[in-house]
Amino acid sequence: MALIKLYSENTRGRDVLKDFDLVAANSGGSLVLGGLLENLTLGEVKNLFESEKIRSSIFSPTSSWGDSALRAITGMGPKYSAQAKLPAIQALTPTFGKKTLKEAAAGIKRTGAKEELRLLSSASTMTAIARFFSALSRIIVRDGAMARWRRLRSRKPFMRRPMRR
Repeated sequence: MALIKLYSENTRGRDVLKDFDLVAANSGGSLVLGGLLENLTLGEVKNLFESEKIRSSIFSPTSSWGDSALRAITGMGPKYSAQAKLPAIQALTPTFGKKTLKEAAAGIKRTGAKEELRLLSSASTMTAIARFFSALSRIIVRDGAMARWRRLRSRKPFMRRPMRR
């Protein structure tokens, strides 16, 4: 873990966060951020990923047939159960697990900074967006819509106005 190389395994999360103005986290980084906000040591945060028991409590596969069908058809959709993930994360972060990011970051400020720490966290938004557009492009090509678009684009317009200088 890069933070352990920069600090140490015994450094507390809020001490790390005080060195930053902005923290953006996605997926596993959101778990790291939760651990830092909870003021776990970096060693304890690392254990969230290394402990099979903790990992399996957070990342339990979805049992929804709708989610499974969506993933099978589009390649998108949740792989893990959000219903199981949220209580597991809240159990690991009892102090801040039910607070907003702004509430959780209250009072954390880099020395000399005018504003408190700003947090951005998204469990998998960017991945979902990328998969959506990838799946959409496959559907468009498969349905022949792309070929129709090329034909329409190649047609000359009715009137062409001369460019003014």
